[in-house]
Amino acid sequence: MSILTYIIGGPFLAALLLCAVPRNYKLIMRLVAVVAAFISMILAIVMFWRFNQAPGDADGYKFVQEISWWGVQ
Repeated sequence: MSILTYIIGGPFLAALLLCAVPRNYKLIMRLVAVVAAFISMILAIVMFWRFNQAPGDADGYKFVQEISWWGVQ
């Protein structure tokens, strides 16, 4: 999987996890939200450092996630 999948999917999974946490556990909710945001930030920084910006590079997009849909090629 691409790093983009983790950057977008991580906070989404954390939000789904927070739906199961009772309302009176505010410390747990904040901790999960901060950890998800921190992991997403670290992954975005890693993606920034992997970016190769060479002059004249016209290959298209740098980070692409390709998934086949239901047998469609």
